[in-house]
Amino acid sequence: WVGFPTRYRIFGLRHCCVHLLSVDMQSAHHDPVDDARYSILLFNKYQKAPTPLLRAVRDSLHRAPITPGFAAENPVVDGVCMSKAAYTQKHSARFIWNWWQSVKGRR
Repeated sequence: WVGFPTRYRIFGLRHCCVHLLSVDMQSAHHDPVDDARYSILLFNKYQKAPTPLLRAVRDSLHRAPITPGFAAENPVVDGVCMSKAAYTQKHSARFIWNWWQSVKGRR
């Protein structure tokens, strides 16, 4: 119990790195080698930590502001909707594209 109701949450690697290591490991692009490197860093840091410390770390992650994920920052990638909100952007882009094609065809 952390003093306030929480939902079960799985923390992303980026969220953990930002709040536990003070490093934004995916600021520019996705790199699986960096993912592995930071996973090992987190594992080694907390491998032998006592249970009360692990609970305190978990609680601090719950209290930390949500770190936006890749889909929130890039709703549409190469025409693929990465989130629910992206469908409106994709629809708008398709409308504009069709309009542009019709204008080009009139010339």
